[in-house]
Amino acid sequence: MNERKIIDRKLLTDLAKEVGLNASHLEALGESRQWEIGVGDDMLERLVDIQHQFERLAVMGDDEYRGFYIEVPRPAPEEWGDAEELIASGEYDSRKTFLADWLAFNPMETRWFYVASNRYGDSRSIRVTDRKHTHFIITNRSKCTDAEPDDTWCRENLTRLFDYLQRMIDVVVVNPDGFNDYVAHNLRY
Repeated sequence: MNERKIIDRKLLTDLAKEVGLNASHLEALGESRQWEIGVGDDMLERLVDIQHQFERLAVMGDDEYRGFYIEVPRPAPEEWGDAEELIASGEYDSRKTFLADWLAFNPMETRWFYVASNRYGDSRSIRVTDRKHTHFIITNRSKCTDAEPDDTWCRENLTRLFDYLQRMIDVVVVNPDGFNDYVAHNLRY
């Protein structure tokens, strides 16, 4: 992505949709495990690759720390659940009830997260926060006992996130002023 694009909500959500990423994937990564997700082998390679991409961004204090905000869309109703199947199972009595529940659980069209890349010695991590609370940390030096994620859904969500970050970094590098302006005018503090 070498062309300079106008940075707006549509561009950012389209980038997320290209890789199949939405806010529920990031929420699930933070809710389903300890707050650290230890990676090794191929996922560690992806972590290292993404951290090399982060090196294209301006340094923030320490040479090994870089970060930026991302905005991802909420899941579409069909990504959140199969309405017909849930109605047939008796969980919902109508599509209208399903959609009301979907909207209650996903009230915002998009969610903002802050993603930071850290390296210290041999330790590598990517931290996903809302700047107040840590949602999860992807690291090669997990303090938790369950190291490499072996669940397919976790690996798929990490892959989606890494693919999205790669695209986002391309956008930020090509148009840093446009990206910073978009965040300054759209991020709810």
